[in-house]
Amino acid sequence: MFRQSIRRVLSFSTFANASSLTYLDLSSNRFHGNLPPLLFSSQSKIETFDVSGNQLEGVLSFSTFANASSLTYLDLSSNCNLEIETESPSWAPTFQLKYLNLANTSLNKKNGHVFPTFIFTQVSLEWLDLSHNMIEGSIPCQLLFNTSIRGLSLRSNKIDGSLFLGCFANRTSSLRSLDISDNSVRGSLPENIGHLLPDLYHVDMSSNALEGIIPWSFGNLSFEMLDLSNNMLSGTIPQSLTRDRTH
Repeated sequence: MFRQSIRRVLSFSTFANASSLTYLDLSSNRFHGNLPPLLFSSQSKIETFDVSGNQLEGVLSFSTFANASSLTYLDLSSNCNLEIETESPSWAPTFQLKYLNLANTSLNKKNGHVFPTFIFTQVSLEWLDLSHNMIEGSIPCQLLFNTSIRGLSLRSNKIDGSLFLGCFANRTSSLRSLDISDNSVRGSLPENIGHLLPDLYHVDMSSNALEGIIPWSFGNLSFEMLDLSNNMLSGTIPQSLTRDRTH
């Protein structure tokens, strides 16, 4: 009984004046309401902020975080009724994130479910999860060939177009984990994909509209997981992909 009453009374206003906080993890609770702007003021020292798995709702402009210059870890995921707007009003980030998770929210609903453009300013970003967001359009080259991103999850969106469309063929990516499953990515995989993405070990491209053959260069990679199921791929399985690497 006591536990239930606590859950009803607590809200984010409890932390509004906690300007000395550097780490705040409120994930997997039943918090609701709006985020307190004072927590992300120019005087803020917050570095890690995690409110994933709550019941946040309404519209949240990313400009709320603009002056939180110490912020490096941000997780707003699994707040399915939270509308996150990164494109309006206009703003410029003072932070450099290393980790960003916006999965299972409603991202840029008023702006056509576009990819957040501020991400292209984040030169230290190592992990990005935008899955389950109804994002439309093709995957920007800046995400695939970002010099810092190691893990990228874009699963269960409305992404279409060909992979690497318009990207420079002489560039290589730092990605180690890539999940674009359950989208509408179409076309064939580049023959040199193993050279474009030399560090990949975890890949999920299942449930798309990929066609053609599996590139031989995939065999150059040291996969721990490769899922190409539920596509329209054809041809033979490259021997380079199944050869014994123990000798």
